[in-house]
Amino acid sequence: MSPVPLDVRVDQLSESIDRLASTEFEARPTVAGGRLHYLYEAARAFTNRPLARGAAEALIEAAKSRRPVIVSSGWVIDFWYPRGEICGMLGAASLARAIAVGLGVQACFVGEDAVLPVFSAISQALGMRAYPVEKLAHLPNVIGARGFTADPKRAQAEATELLDSLRPCAIVTVEKCSPNINGIFHTGRGTDMSATTARIDVLVEEAKRRGILTIGIGDLGNEIGFGKIRETVAQWIPSGKECRCGCGGGMAAATDTDHLMVGSSSNRGAYAVEAALALLLDRLDLMHTGEVDKRMILAAGAAGAIDSFTVGPTATDGHGVDMHYSAAFVDLLRQIGLCRTVEFAQYESRA
Repeated sequence: MSPVPLDVRVDQLSESIDRLASTEFEARPTVAGGRLHYLYEAARAFTNRPLARGAAEALIEAAKSRRPVIVSSGWVIDFWYPRGEICGMLGAASLARAIAVGLGVQACFVGEDAVLPVFSAISQALGMRAYPVEKLAHLPNVIGARGFTADPKRAQAEATELLDSLRPCAIVTVEKCSPNINGIFHTGRGTDMSATTARIDVLVEEAKRRGILTIGIGDLGNEIGFGKIRETVAQWIPSGKECRCGCGGGMAAATDTDHLMVGSSSNRGAYAVEAALALLLDRLDLMHTGEVDKRMILAAGAAGAIDSFTVGPTATDGHGVDMHYSAAFVDLLRQIGLCRTVEFAQYESRA
């Protein structure tokens, strides 16, 4: 039997990355348990590629311009999550590192001012420093960070200024809330969180007008990117069509992106794109390790980020999954990457 051609092997492994990342590890109370596959299937209908691979390939192509990539996350709710959620922040930091190290361009994190200390702490756990954004022009292949307004009156001017000055080749959002069709931002339970949400949707819409690549990563349907499958979110997610704030629009996202990655958590979705970059570039070092993942989780909690399931700064992945199991998930993604070139010398000879 002839060895499996490399392109076929990469196809197979890319599918495995998506399947692993979209597997639900937790029982979601009343929100979306068991329904995620409907969202994944709807997103997959837009492409002939596994979702993580499609996003990674688009990033690789865009980065040939040598221009920076913006990565955004942050889910801030007064009282409950004053420093934001853990979910999304881990994935944003690890993906920013993979972009800077693997694609040779600067990565700029953008989110609420309140989450910047959390991003900095996670970056340090990854072995990277988050520099002030103005330093990006002077330092190669590094990560920068800056805040973005939650004021809708200032958002367009701030988006224009940021895109004019940074000239990014792509924007990737990870667990970043989108407005619904009525312009209201909702939690997964359908309550209004507009007042504390950075208007990254305005940044994404301005980027789309300029022809800049946009990628949305999420896990429920109220995140930027899910405007692509809004009807599916409204059909299958309990608060998708009918929210609790009284606006009448449900929590389903209205903001679309060029690529949508659906994960069982937003962190896992971002990890999948990270793994796809490692696979496509044959750079396993771009995928962080399970041990590093545990350090990231502890750093996020120590900096004040909250797990949305335990509602505390626990040693969990943002969806109530113990950090040791999150680390195992990361190492499984690394194992998939190892299979890109692995050969078993005696396999074809055995009975």
